Amino acid sequence: YAASMPGIMTVLSGMSDLTQVRDNINTFTAFEPLSEKERAVIGEVTGIMLDIKQIGCTACRYCCDGCPAGISIPDVFRVINTMTLYNEDFRPRTFYKGLVSSGNGRAADCVACGQCERVCPQHLPVISLLKEAAAKLDN
Repeated sequence: YAASMPGIMTVLSGMSDLTQVRDNINTFTAFEPLSEKERAVIGEVTGIMLDIKQIGCTACRYCCDGCPAGISIPDVFRVINTMTLYNEDFRPRTFYKGLVSSGNGRAADCVACGQCERVCPQHLPVISLLKEAAAKLDN
């Protein structure tokens, strides 16, 4: 996809072993840019995905270090996003229960101290998002 964009001269690809290097070489040796039809499909899917409300957390985890309730905030947001995106409950809730049973705080344990919001590079309203998550997950 990235190599098909107009004006792109270099595509950086993270690699950690020789197999991945070979795969990248093979991918770009006989490279074919995306067709107009493929671009149209990607555009349609992008529009659909953008219409689905998700929490824009990048999982940097800056919010976790100072959380007095020990909430793994990015993981809670990932659970909510997964539930929303895939319209599924069972697996995300199971993951959440595992987080809590392994010692992480529940979304409902948030004491609204604001530490998380002060350090969030995305400027998310973490406290209100955790309240919404608690209503869905901790009942």
